[in-house]
Amino acid sequence: MKKILIPIELSHPEEEWKTLQFGARLAVELNMGLVLTYVIHSNTSSHNFYWKGEERIYNALADYQKKIRKIMDPAPVISFQIVKSRYAKKFIDLANKLDIRMFLLCWTYLDKQSFQQVGKTIMQILKNQEIPVLIHPSEKRYDPIRKIIFGTNHHPLNADVINNLSEIFKHNNTEIIALHVTEDLEFGKKIKHPKYLKRLKNETNVNNLKINAIFTKKRLNRTNLIHSFAIDKDADMIAVLSENEKVAGEKLRPDVLHRLAAKSELPLMVYSA
Repeated sequence: MKKILIPIELSHPEEEWKTLQFGARLAVELNMGLVLTYVIHSNTSSHNFYWKGEERIYNALADYQKKIRKIMDPAPVISFQIVKSRYAKKFIDLANKLDIRMFLLCWTYLDKQSFQQVGKTIMQILKNQEIPVLIHPSEKRYDPIRKIIFGTNHHPLNADVINNLSEIFKHNNTEIIALHVTEDLEFGKKIKHPKYLKRLKNETNVNNLKINAIFTKKRLNRTNLIHSFAIDKDADMIAVLSENEKVAGEKLRPDVLHRLAAKSELPLMVYSA
């Protein structure tokens, strides 16, 4: 069974619980399982305490499982993992072993206090792994994913991202809008030409695909434009490439992702570039 991995720290229970509810409903919709993963950071001063508290951690994860089952019928298959390392390689090895198709991250883990822990590990994963990371704004309740705005430019990985989104959300026949934020009027005209859309559809084999463009000045905040466009289009999710500076006007570092996720009303799917 394909699965969604959710890192858990037990340090922000209220935000974690909201993300778990979102993840459980998403997993049922996508016919996937959930893997709740606690990370023991072996370089921290509290390492010995957490190592000895493994039973306490499993009990806490089991409590989350019971709460999910109490509010959902059917509930997704939920399993637990404890990773005794802060390094991304452990996450990647685990993801490959368990057929993980996405990481679901509570946006709180990208703030300054948590960044040295789960947030930092997730950013390492984004640099080394094809599995996308879905960042959940803590106040966002679950809605079925029917429309996705993919904020992009003419990037070589466009087709790969669109194919992955289509594969994950194939049961919903989800509409994907490739939104190009550009300063080049000629390029904007080019992507609106029917031949461009036809070529992209041939590369992706996605029928429910549209292309749109926003023209902007250099110094304008592109992440704001993408977010506003998504809200106007009544979208359910935004997708971006992590290293695509031409989309955001800057690389999507943890602080940039945190800023976008913190103000976003929508889940944010981030792909490694």
